[in-house]
Amino acid sequence: MTLPLRLEARSVDAFAADVRRAEALRWDAAFQPDSQLRRRDTYVLMAAAARVTDRILLATLLSNPVNRHPTVTASSIATVDELAPGRTLLGWGVGDTAVRLAGMRPARVHELEASTRLMRALLDGQASTSVRASRRACRTTVRCRSGSRPAARGR
Repeated sequence: MTLPLRLEARSVDAFAADVRRAEALRWDAAFQPDSQLRRRDTYVLMAAAARVTDRILLATLLSNPVNRHPTVTASSIATVDELAPGRTLLGWGVGDTAVRLAGMRPARVHELEASTRLMRALLDGQASTSVRASRRACRTTVRCRSGSRPAARGR
């Protein structure tokens, strides 16, 4: 049975210590919401927790393509996966609270699908992928160095 735990982050160090305690208590996963106006940076917190744990799954709850570009998200989750190989989970959705608090609209389904395809391609190690961002084309490279691909879950 998988036991997930959603933790609040009073500070980066406190979050890492809480995840370490959760792991010692045999929790299976620690989820961190990705809401930039209400919480600390999700990927910084996950990286800090990765440095002090060995087993627990580290997951986002939920990142989105509106306030975090998919290439940035792919790079961030790949970096965390480098610190915690095979122990990362990317929760990916249209964005609701995080997006609305910033005065934006959630992604439409076709935008979520396109961003998911882009991230999967990048995480699968495709060396160069063209993306359209801010009405111009850009080239980017992101690799998941551990050889694994963080699990991606879209909603």
